[in-house]
Amino acid sequence: MEKELVTFINDTFSLHVHDSNYGEMKLLLSSKINDWIIHDFSKLIHVLYRIDVSEKKINQLLQENISKDASDILADLIIERQMQKIESKRNTPPYKNGSSEEAW
Repeated sequence: MEKELVTFINDTFSLHVHDSNYGEMKLLLSSKINDWIIHDFSKLIHVLYRIDVSEKKINQLLQENISKDASDILADLIIERQMQKIESKRNTPPYKNGSSEEAW
């Protein structure tokens, strides 16, 4: 599993996921999301906005999967979006402004 993803999930959601267990990560993330749905919905909205999860995609998947737990759907979307960012960062050459240091 991607170390960057595990670090992001642990830092953003205050979790303690181990590097090698995707199932554990999704389960803990889904549980945290469910807690925020019940107790701190505004925090969940803020995190989804900051991560840049597509609102259109959220609405579509929630409507298409009425019987599925919303926290599981959101966990999948968060993981998917973060993996997209990790891949994009790896595949984009660093911007250089005249120096030899990476801009990342």
